[in-house]
Order: sequence, then structure tokens, then C-alpha cells
Amino acid sequence: MQLYLCSLVFLLILAEYASITTFTADVDPSLRRHLRCVNSAAVLTPLSLNVVSQISSRFANTLVTSVLENKSPRNQEAKFVVQIPETAFISNFSMVVNEKHYIGKVKEKNAARNEYEKAKKKSKNTGLVSSTESEQALRGMDVFDIAINVAPNSRAEFRLNYQQLLVRRKGYYEQAISIRPKQIVPVLKVVVDIEEPQSLSYVDVMKIRKSPSEAAVEGNSLAAVTNVSPTSVHIDYNPSEDEQGETGVHGDFIIR
Repeated sequence: MQLYLCSLVFLLILAEYASITTFTADVDPSLRRHLRCVNSAAVLTPLSLNVVSQISSRFANTLVTSVLENKSPRNQEAKFVVQIPETAFISNFSMVVNEKHYIGKVKEKNAARNEYEKAKKKSKNTGLVSSTESEQALRGMDVFDIAINVAPNSRAEFRLNYQQLLVRRKGYYEQAISIRPKQIVPVLKVVVDIEEPQSLSYVDVMKIRKSPSEAAVEGNSLAAVTNVSPTSVHIDYNPSEDEQGETGVHGDFIIR
């Protein structure tokens, strides 16, 4: 399945038309320097980043959603880097624009990219998810580039759904969710529901791990764990802007 995704990409062509300018939403040091040179009214504002994961019998279904606001009078293109476990596969990519839901289609990589570029030249709103080789890739993770266009003076929500079978080792299994917006997000939330056929002996939420080379450390004080029943657990992680630190959350949210 991993090789299959490397040769195929998700493509979204939206019906609305607007002029397009290029904007990179991924915030790194070089981008911060660039942002100081542009009008703040032309910047796409990240309003929220939400991750909802449902685990049942070690099978995890995870939905990542993010809402962006375009305050400029022109259409803006946003580019994201999303990392998911290499054992997972993307099952769906979609966008919600002006209360309309658009579902991505899987196409051969080169064909999808060519169609995406043609749509941009015709001033169409469009979206693209593609696997990429990147120096940003962490051990055990696959990197995907996401490009979407947001209509002027409007909001857009992108949704990425992936699934994976969690492997049990040494009597337990763990789920690692990459949270690396590289900036403070007004609403940042992770919700995980675990349901197993047998009683859960324990569920721990680790501190945010900045690198897979680091050991996972117990004790994430910002995560609330609720034992719903002997076989089910509900987890909430919702740090405020102050709790996200000066540069935002950057690491893996791990449940074990």
C-alpha cells in the first residue's frame, strides 16, 4: 500500500473561479523572514487544527482537519507538509469551501499534477495531496505535500483521513500523532477514543516527543484521560495558545 501511494496522488478540482497567487502556509525560519515582507491582509490565517482518532481492536481511523481564513481580495494557495506513520494509508482527502464538500480523486501522480497545474492556469480552485521525499521526514513517518487554494475573503477547511493497524509489542501498542504546525494555532485539539474487546489494563499519554530518537516520557499534564468503561477510554488534548509555547507545539502526541 505504501508503494501504491507513492505513485498516486489525490486531486481536487473545485468549481469556483478566482485569481491565484502563491502563498506558502508552512512556517519555517525562512518563511518567517518572507512573511515580514508581505502585507498582513494577504496572509492565510490558520484558525484551527483538529485531530480525531478512533481506535477499535488496534485499528486506528484518524481524521485531520484544519480551517484557514483568507482575508485578502485575491485567491491564495496554501501549501502544507503532513506526516503520517509509514504503516498508515490515506483513505480520503476532501475540502469544504463555502459550505460545499469536495471529495478528492486518486489519479496517477504525473497526470494529477499536470491537471492541477492546468486548473491553476485557468484560475480554478484546486487541491492536491502527493507523497514526497523530504529531509523533513522523521523515522517511521511518510511525508505528504498538500496544496490547496482558498477563495478571497472566505474560509476553507481541508480534511485528511488515514488509517492504520497498530502493532502490539511487549504487551502494549502505541499511537503516535504528528503535531507540527510550527506556529501557534488558536484552536488546537486532539481527541482519541479507544475501544477494545478486553479490559484495558492502562492507558498513558506521553509528553510531546520532539524527535523519534528521543525516549517517550510519561506525564502529559495537558491531556485529560477519562475511563469511560473497563474497555473504553476517552482522551482530550486541547492546549491554549499560551500552553503551546512561543513557537507552537512541535512533536509527536503519543498514547501507549
